[in-house]
Amino acid sequence: MAVFVIVLTLVLGFLARPEGGINNTTKDGEKEVVNKESPLVTDLSHYDFGTIKMKDGKVSKRFSFTNTGRNTPVVLDKLYTSCMCTEATLFLAGSSFGPFGMPGHGSIRSLGLEMKEESLGEIEVVFDPAAHGPSGVGKITRDIRLEVKDGKPLELSFTANVTP
Repeated sequence: MAVFVIVLTLVLGFLARPEGGINNTTKDGEKEVVNKESPLVTDLSHYDFGTIKMKDGKVSKRFSFTNTGRNTPVVLDKLYTSCMCTEATLFLAGSSFGPFGMPGHGSIRSLGLEMKEESLGEIEVVFDPAAHGPSGVGKITRDIRLEVKDGKPLELSFTANVTP
């Protein structure tokens, strides 16, 4: 019983640390950035497709974003979506990268792309309302995340009301 109490105390103490305890290191062992603002800004982080019909096929939306400028380039790391029914493609400096999907349904590789200060990028999101079949009707919300090194990710989302 004493061993259990000691272990529990150590675990709770670890989790209560100011650094956050869990997930405070990246895979390469570097300390994760905590409580930093995202260097990427967008005028539109959420879009509502309204009512869409499965039979009409895929819908898409482009989100623009800017590196707000920190006197250094921002390194774009990973782009992924919250569902296999959604794909995201990154457009930066005249090139496209992707499409990228949901983690666990294919590998999400590191982009390692530098985005210069005050430059513009776009993410095109493509949603397939028929991907879930007949059980996929109703209100949906999907998320898209662009992770960056040394800062909070850019988080985008959309909603739709899917009908047959």
